[in-house]
Amino acid sequence: MSKNILVIGAGAVGMCTALFLQRDGHHVTVVDEREPGAGCSFGNAGFLSPDTSSPKATPNMLRQVPSWLLDPTGPLKVRANYAIKATPWLWQFIRAGRPTIIAEGMNALLGLHERVFDLYEELTDTSHLIRRLGQMHIFETDDAFAYAQQSNIRRRQRGITVDELNADEARQIVPELGPAIRHALFFPDNGHIVSPFKLVTSLAEKFIGDGGKIVRDAVHSLAVEDSTVNAVHAETQTFTPSHLVVAAGAWSAALAIQLGDKVPLESQRGYHLELTEPHIMPKIGLQSVERKFTMTPMEGRLRLAGTAEFAGINAEPDYQRANVLFDHAKKLLPGITRSDDRRWMGHRPCIPDSLPVIGPAKHVTNVHYAFGHGHTGMSGSPMTGKLISDMIAERSLSIDATPFLLSRF
Repeated sequence: MSKNILVIGAGAVGMCTALFLQRDGHHVTVVDEREPGAGCSFGNAGFLSPDTSSPKATPNMLRQVPSWLLDPTGPLKVRANYAIKATPWLWQFIRAGRPTIIAEGMNALLGLHERVFDLYEELTDTSHLIRRLGQMHIFETDDAFAYAQQSNIRRRQRGITVDELNADEARQIVPELGPAIRHALFFPDNGHIVSPFKLVTSLAEKFIGDGGKIVRDAVHSLAVEDSTVNAVHAETQTFTPSHLVVAAGAWSAALAIQLGDKVPLESQRGYHLELTEPHIMPKIGLQSVERKFTMTPMEGRLRLAGTAEFAGINAEPDYQRANVLFDHAKKLLPGITRSDDRRWMGHRPCIPDSLPVIGPAKHVTNVHYAFGHGHTGMSGSPMTGKLISDMIAERSLSIDATPFLLSRF
């Protein structure tokens, strides 16, 4: 039966969800205070990684956290005035590093990501924005490369193709790499987006062209009666949907708490520095394993993206976090130059176990959640949209969604 569905959030997750719901014959409206793709979707690294299956809280990462926190230019920062508020999330993150939780998370994330290319094409033509040329993870130390072998075993067990390269072999694929590189992993089945913003815009255009409606407004409260959301109040209007999907990224927890659902969601503030005249341009996306940042070619620009900062939603950006990315990149791509650039900060919506929340609310009957995709939102958005549409239609699901349910908390 057709429903009147409101989706809060016009990022990649929200737009993919809206399109899948629209295809089921529902009347769908998307509401967001910003234009489609202007949030976290705008500035991310643009990686599309069907192989991504490793949660963030691995033992190796946890061992490195203390040194990162002591390094002002390191990949992780917790602002002093936010440390107390971030502590419960960080404690849950540490607990998520247990081997059993990691193993369960790997299977869940692989299912969420492995059909990313097919599902984007199923929604709309994205061939002009997606490059399926592979990705490379680059290593400066033997120790980091040796540790990666554990992940490679798990990847191959799951049918993921990964090629182990020495420095010379890596430079045959990416000749711009400098002498600091000792090893690399090449993932031939991965790719990248040349403009994440344009990809979300193309999804929005398809949605509108097929009769959908996008409203620019800021939702601030949800009204509940008899275990049902019967009104959604925004700054300038009130919506009365028969069903609601919360896909508001890092702002989702503030809405969920109004429904009695406390979600361990934090903003990991990420930064990018986009070089408009980099002088050289690798043809594929690169990820520095030790330095924890990425380098992605985007329509003639080179986007350097990374770092994780805990400072809350409202704190001013610290653009030194973006500036330092050039220093890191220069060590790996010695030929790059910086004459003009663009800096950006956005809010990654992160859950401690690295698994998004996908599924029904606990205490109301007409709300589904779709948020918390962290560092892999562009890869996880299409399957998330499909799962939500299948759940609302009460169809069998393409993958096991149990690991993503809110009931795990």
